[in-house]
Amino acid sequence: MSEKQTYTVPAGQELRVEVAMDSKTTLTLESGEAEVFGAELAPARTYNLTGLHKIAVFSFRGATVSLTPEPAVVYVAEETTGMTYLNLHVALEQQRAKAATIPSLTGPRILVAGGGDAGKTTLCRTLLNYAVRAGKVPLYVDLDPAEGSVTVPGTLTATAIPEIIGPEEGFAALTAGSDAPTRPIVYHYGTSQIHDNADLYAMILEKLAKVVNARVSQDPQVKEAGIVVDTAGAGDAKGIDTVAKAVEAFEIETVLVLGNERLYSTLVSRFKSSTKAIHIVKLPKAGGAVDRDEAFRRASQREKIRSYFYGFNTAELAPCHVQINWARAQVYRLSEASIAPDSALPIGGERQVTGPRVVRVESPDILLHTLLAIVPDEGQKDHPKLDDQGKPIVLDEMDAIAALGSPVIGFACVHEVDLKGKWFTALAPMDNIPSVRMVSSVFRWVEE
Repeated sequence: MSEKQTYTVPAGQELRVEVAMDSKTTLTLESGEAEVFGAELAPARTYNLTGLHKIAVFSFRGATVSLTPEPAVVYVAEETTGMTYLNLHVALEQQRAKAATIPSLTGPRILVAGGGDAGKTTLCRTLLNYAVRAGKVPLYVDLDPAEGSVTVPGTLTATAIPEIIGPEEGFAALTAGSDAPTRPIVYHYGTSQIHDNADLYAMILEKLAKVVNARVSQDPQVKEAGIVVDTAGAGDAKGIDTVAKAVEAFEIETVLVLGNERLYSTLVSRFKSSTKAIHIVKLPKAGGAVDRDEAFRRASQREKIRSYFYGFNTAELAPCHVQINWARAQVYRLSEASIAPDSALPIGGERQVTGPRVVRVESPDILLHTLLAIVPDEGQKDHPKLDDQGKPIVLDEMDAIAALGSPVIGFACVHEVDLKGKWFTALAPMDNIPSVRMVSSVFRWVEE
């Protein structure tokens, strides 16, 4: 069915929309007032939705919206979390008002936790958008490497949110081609699961927390607005322990737990004797939160990589193909032992914790279509330190680990490899890559 379908959204209810994979539909607010994850819809404007969109159109006073064509799933839900999230925002604004007048106080430090597909990022987006609409500039921290909300998957990031996070492109549209202070702080982790390399993840989390805590103390806008921390799904003891470590590292004051009784009880027990008051608040899982299968997740990750280089309909970018001499490049990867899944261990075997491991990539042939993180080269830019034979000095493992622990400059994706000529071509946002020191990830993307 390709014709326009019109729906009435009663006051206090929401229209839930799921677009099928490889499909498109448009959303238009015909009358009334409505919002998507805290972002107000403009009357008569057309919003383009793809198969990666699963949204809820909420209205406080009632609205009429149209969809063209009708998506795979669309229905009106009476039970929503809209009022709960608004009341939560009001409480956070009261805390921000105190922080604006009392120098010793900071704005709210919130961490959102829950199982997989519980609606954590949805809640974060809603609270961030409400804060922006109130004239604040909150700091968003994404600790879920599978999402890549701000840049690409396989990263941990922090970025100030000065503008509304729209319903079409989400977080990434705010940072496309952005400059400081809105440019995100990005650390490369390289894979999607937080337990694939637990020591490396813990090291990056601590480094990012130090940067964020310093930003809160030094930036008056962020100090007043506070931070909102998004986490990976905490479905087991390791996940719960990671959430607890994030609470401590980011000096969190309020933890919002979505629909996970075990996580809620464990955190209450863990922090009940803490010298600092930490409020653990249990919230229902968002009614519109749906399980995302592996095909959806992979498609979403590919789209995040594509949009990093090429942007969106509302903010198109023009990347460059850069030829890099392999003799001058320094490319590292996580060692296979450090990212081997539990399923690869012998029956009854236990994973041995040996710390982060990285090794030098000796040939570019294994890098075709691989996403690379460009890391600082100790101020050498594209002129690394050379040995007597004119070759780059190879980092030892500890130095390579230190490079992993530095914020990345950007990303490149290997487009072509010439083994005979010993060079490779990479797609990059700029025509002059500022460093030839790179770290590979498990993510691959084929440019169409």
